[in-house]
Amino acid sequence: MDKLEALKQQLLKALAFLKTYKKPMPDAPLEQPLPVPPPIETKQSLKWDTPADARHSARVIMDEMGLTGVVDRKTGLKAKDLLTACIMQESGFNPKAIGRTNFDGTRDYGLAQFNTGKNKRTGQPYWIGPGAAFKDIEEVLNNPEKNVRIMVNEYKRGNLRLWASYSTGAYKKWI
Repeated sequence: MDKLEALKQQLLKALAFLKTYKKPMPDAPLEQPLPVPPPIETKQSLKWDTPADARHSARVIMDEMGLTGVVDRKTGLKAKDLLTACIMQESGFNPKAIGRTNFDGTRDYGLAQFNTGKNKRTGQPYWIGPGAAFKDIEEVLNNPEKNVRIMVNEYKRGNLRLWASYSTGAYKKWI
């Protein structure tokens, strides 16, 4: 009985530890984001008023940026479907989405849920702030087209892992 009780105590300690453990976010690459290409004139106007319109507009941008017919090497999915599923998981295609406060005190904003965090070594904002892709939160929330273009650029650079929807596999429920 003593061995069983000791094992039970060890399991309880392990469970208590797991409840308090917070998985650290990976540091974003030190390199600067790719410049956002200017909008391409299209016959279709982009609309962001409803989730269905936002989804359609995001896929139009993905086509413009060369993802038509591209298959992702890691997942075997069409790149457009993969990114669409990630955005659905991140924001439900709500350009004004504001995520809950993260374990590290940062928050995520916009269609692609860009984070307010900073690189611990350099102090440089990852996505939002001076020298980052977005000058402020308002720009993230009011420019869903730029959200999509930056996400596509990061996908092309092999950085989709920066989105929790991809790195955790949560996107899969939207495929």
